[in-house]
Amino acid sequence: MSQNIDIVITWVNGNDPEWQQKKAKYQDVQKSSESADPARYRDWGTLKYLLRSIEANANWVRKIFLITDNQRPDWYRENDKLVIIDHKSFIPEKYLPTFSSHTIENNIHRILDLSEKFIYCNDDFFFLNKTKPEDFFLDGKPRDFASLHIHAVKKSLMIHQIANNDISLINEHFDMKTVLKHDYSKWFNPKYGIMRNLKTLFLSHSPRFPGIEQFHMPQAYLKSTFEEVWEKEFDELDETCLHKFRNKNDVNQWLFRDWQIVSGNFEPVTVKNRGLMVDFEKNNELAELEICENALKSGRYLLMCINDGDSIQNLELILSRVQKALENRFPKKANWEK
Repeated sequence: MSQNIDIVITWVNGNDPEWQQKKAKYQDVQKSSESADPARYRDWGTLKYLLRSIEANANWVRKIFLITDNQRPDWYRENDKLVIIDHKSFIPEKYLPTFSSHTIENNIHRILDLSEKFIYCNDDFFFLNKTKPEDFFLDGKPRDFASLHIHAVKKSLMIHQIANNDISLINEHFDMKTVLKHDYSKWFNPKYGIMRNLKTLFLSHSPRFPGIEQFHMPQAYLKSTFEEVWEKEFDELDETCLHKFRNKNDVNQWLFRDWQIVSGNFEPVTVKNRGLMVDFEKNNELAELEICENALKSGRYLLMCINDGDSIQNLELILSRVQKALENRFPKKANWEK
């Protein structure tokens, strides 16, 4: 089993002059300030620490696919386990070039030699402690949790609109009452905690799925899920992928996660297993920095995300201290580092 799970990571070096020049050619087609946000492409220098954390704490994975746009980290050296995948090698030509994570994510299943079971990661995720395949897959199914949710839309936060686009397609294919009745123990499960079960119970009186709670953490997927959804909703996915930048009408990778969940094609896992999210976008910066440093020092959590934001006031200080804390936590170079 352990030899049949891959990890896929998306990464861009937004400081690369050649990439910036390419992006500038398409600036006039951007439709929102969020898609133009430099933080969307900012490189915190965290990628090598994610990869070190994988080698230290998830060395059971078969292969790691690093998706880039004709870029390579300056510390990278050829290695059989870490494979750099350029956009052109798996994304259909009509969608290229792309500066939208949605186009990249929605086409992941096209990567040559990708395993049926894979874990999708951003470069701000970390495996803080020893993991095992069963943390992500059990009996061939992704480990996940099902929790009904309402994505309160705010115009300046496009991601909430996109989450609603995802769930609207789910409602075209699945009846909520039937799903909840068929997989009752997967929607109401002690692993989720009392509050999430109560929230799902309350929202289950809705006529349709109001939404499904999302977490910005490593996500277990089946390649066959992507293939099925593309077959059922080609037009919606095609339209999304034609957008050069994020667009409020997009659907994203959450559509595939939602599909797995409402299909019952997952095994419940405790929410605590998903880890800690440090969010510099929403919360007090210095307080979040302290939480981040303490979490890296203590290793209390299994997984961790350090989320960037567009309005960080103390960016240089935070970058310096986060990178120092990551270096202290993961000092050993991986096999693919020079």
